[in-house]
Amino acid sequence: PQGIFVHWWVTQKGKEKISKSKGGAEPIVEAAVSYGVDAMRLYYLHIGSPFVDIEWDSETVLKYKNRIINIWKLVSQLSALTEKKQENLDSWLKSSLQRRIQKVLDAFETYDLRVSSNEIYFEMQKDVQWYLKRGGANKKVLDQVVRTWIVLMTPITPHLAEELWRSQDQKTFVSNEKYPESNLEDISEKDEVGEYLLSRVIDDTNEIIKVTKMSPKKVCIYTSPAWKQNIFRTALHQTAENRFNAGQLIKDTLADPAMKPLGQQVSQYVAKIASEIKLLSENDRGRFLIPLNEKEHLLNAKTYLKETLGCDVEIYSADDTALYDPAKKTKFAVPLRPAIYLE
Repeated sequence: PQGIFVHWWVTQKGKEKISKSKGGAEPIVEAAVSYGVDAMRLYYLHIGSPFVDIEWDSETVLKYKNRIINIWKLVSQLSALTEKKQENLDSWLKSSLQRRIQKVLDAFETYDLRVSSNEIYFEMQKDVQWYLKRGGANKKVLDQVVRTWIVLMTPITPHLAEELWRSQDQKTFVSNEKYPESNLEDISEKDEVGEYLLSRVIDDTNEIIKVTKMSPKKVCIYTSPAWKQNIFRTALHQTAENRFNAGQLIKDTLADPAMKPLGQQVSQYVAKIASEIKLLSENDRGRFLIPLNEKEHLLNAKTYLKETLGCDVEIYSADDTALYDPAKKTKFAVPLRPAIYLE
C-alpha cells in the first residue's frame, strides 16, 4: 500500500511559524552548505513524530552534523583493527544487529521515523562502540555489521551511506541494495544476557568504589548459586501463570533432601523475591529465564574487567567448593547480580 503523509508545522523557537514575512526562514542552499543535507534530514526525522510540530534549532542541527561525522570516523577506524575473535562477544554483536534491524522495520511499518532513526544512528553506534571497547575485532563479523548498518542508513542519510559504501570497496550504489531483513538464526539470547551481566557488574563495582572511596588492589566477584537461579526461574514461571505462592514454593523446594540444610536461606530468599518479581518488566523477566553460566561468561571477559577496573579480578561461583571469601559475600549473590568484594 502507498500513501502520502503530511507533517505538521516546522516552527522556530517560541513556536512561531517560519516564513519569509515573519522571519526565521533559512534558504535551503545556504543551510545545506552550513549543516549538510544529511544532517538536516536526520534532524527532522529524529526530533519529529507524527502529528507534532518540528522546531528548527540551528545549534541542535550542528549536533546531528557532528554525529554523522563521528559515525564516519568510527567506521573508518575499523580497518585498522588487528584481527581477533571472541565467540561470546562476536555472537552478541550479530544478535544485537538483528534486534536493531527488526526494531527499524517495525518502526517504519508504523511511520515512527523517530524510533527508526534512533535505532540506526544512536543505538547501533553504541553497540559498535561497546564491541570495540570490549576488545572485539572479528573482521568478518564487523564487515557484516557495517555493511548492513550502511544499508539501513540509506533512506535517511543517502549521501553518507553512498560514501561509506564506497569506503568498503563496493563498486555499486548502496541505494540499489535490498533493505535488510532480520535473521533469527543470528539471535543469541545467552550472549545478550551475558553482556548485560558484564555491564551490570562493572556499574555495581564502580558504585561500590565511589561510595567506599577505595582504590582496590583486587575485586572478587561471586556469581549466584544454582539453587537460587532454579527458584527464581520457577517463581517467574508460576507468576506468569498466576499461581505463585511463596509458602508452597518453599515447601516444594525443601522436599528435595539436598535442599533441607539450606532451609532458612531458602525461606529468606523466597520471601525476598516475592515482592520483587511483581515489579519486574517483561524484558527483565525474559533475561532471568535465559540459561546462562554467569561465571563462565565473566571469566571470558576477565581481561576486559581487569583493564576497566584497573586491578586484579577473581571470579567465583557461590557453588565452588574452594573459594576466597573472607567477608562472606557469597550469601548476597543472586541471579544476574553477583556479590562483589573489594580488597
